[in-house]
Amino acid sequence: MKYLYGASVQGIQSFIFETNELSDIIGASEIVEYICTKAFKEFNNIDKDNIILSAAGNIRILVNDIKDIEQLVLKFPKYAQELAPGITISQAVVEITNELKKEDIITLEKKLKIQRNKINRFSFISALGIERSRKSGNSAICRLKNVLEDKSSILKKGKSNDTQLEKKIIHKDQKFTFPRNLSDITDKNSWIAVIHADGNDLGKTIQALPTNKGVKQSLSSFSKIIENSTLKAANTAFNEYIKPEVNNKKYYPFRPVIIGGDDLTVICRADIAIHFTKSFLENFEIETSKALLENFGTKNLKYKKITACAGIAFVKEKYPFHYAVTLAEELCSYAKKISKEKTKEHNLKTKENKLDYVIPSIMFHKTTSSFVNSFKEIQQRELMANASNVDFCFGPYAIENDLRIMSSIKYLYSCIYDCNLHDFPRSGLRKWLSLLHSNENTANQLWDRILQINKSYKNKLEKFYYDNESRQTIAYDVLSILSLTKGGS
Repeated sequence: MKYLYGASVQGIQSFIFETNELSDIIGASEIVEYICTKAFKEFNNIDKDNIILSAAGNIRILVNDIKDIEQLVLKFPKYAQELAPGITISQAVVEITNELKKEDIITLEKKLKIQRNKINRFSFISALGIERSRKSGNSAICRLKNVLEDKSSILKKGKSNDTQLEKKIIHKDQKFTFPRNLSDITDKNSWIAVIHADGNDLGKTIQALPTNKGVKQSLSSFSKIIENSTLKAANTAFNEYIKPEVNNKKYYPFRPVIIGGDDLTVICRADIAIHFTKSFLENFEIETSKALLENFGTKNLKYKKITACAGIAFVKEKYPFHYAVTLAEELCSYAKKISKEKTKEHNLKTKENKLDYVIPSIMFHKTTSSFVNSFKEIQQRELMANASNVDFCFGPYAIENDLRIMSSIKYLYSCIYDCNLHDFPRSGLRKWLSLLHSNENTANQLWDRILQINKSYKNKLEKFYYDNESRQTIAYDVLSILSLTKGGS
């Protein structure tokens, strides 16, 4: 009898972004990376050939002995929590009678989903009288430089000089280093970008994988393809767009946080975020396509490439990172949702050139309020001019230029270019957007006046006016990006 064991690490984002100190974030991301790779292998001492997946907070492994399974289920969650206080581990086991089948994988994933929905009690509970760390709110265990520190912060600081995650990013010029403080990332203004990218339809792709070499070999190869493609795409984008600061700093304006599986979470200077993200998504698609064909062959594959979507949260340096990451994840989910809808609409309308992949896209938002809201609330509060029924939420933007299914990054930047021309009425656009929130007639009177004064820009200005059918304008997004690139507030 064999056993398929699965474990998923929960609470990764809250553990990593528990504080706004970059050194703590660095240490936490190294700990998470360590748990699913070296720590699991050291704890378990199981044959490496039996590991199907071990990355990005997920572990899948075949186990031959029931005693090994019992030890894993009983002791691994506590072991992981000792390494990273605050995370929890969801576990599931499936008995395998003969060879591993796709049905076994599906059953395991269903069991893990059930376990993830159950409330896990935190193992480390302290008495009410214990003093708390001012940064995290957790129980303090010591005082360093007159600052109360909890166990989690101590462990993170101990790992903050580890460079395993940094080694995944290779730059041509190695004399520069990755930043240890947020001030080393920001430029003249204090805007930074939190980027989160995630693969599309991986579950559907896995189910369609050819299994002529066995399910285990197929899944193991696929997980390596995704891991390597993410890494290669991140490296290509990094070398293309991330340059060291020029103002006597020897730091890259960039910090990797999570690079594993199909997940990417990074922090970078605001003005380079869209360029980096677009390059990453393009190269992720190229790398997965190439690797799938090399490993499985053209004839055997139903889906010949995998795409990803991304969310970018533009926030001030002092904005709570935990909320910034949550916003980036929500933006990514929104991009995936709209991309899937647009892909489906396209395939229903056309007989030829149907897409067998989800359109890769980017959704972004620049926070302008001190309120911490979900993206859905932001859409209602900030991005909808109720008085005129005009929607400022124009994205997401496809990274492909030749598709007319949804607006592209190229179209966005063509509007930014126009808006950046000499004497272009940018201030008039800002005032027009503001008036749309209060009175559509007044806003339209101003629009007519803008067109009258700026006759030479009439064709370009028409790009910014809302479509009567969709009631959407790209002006808000354009002005947001311009304010970041020009150092505006």
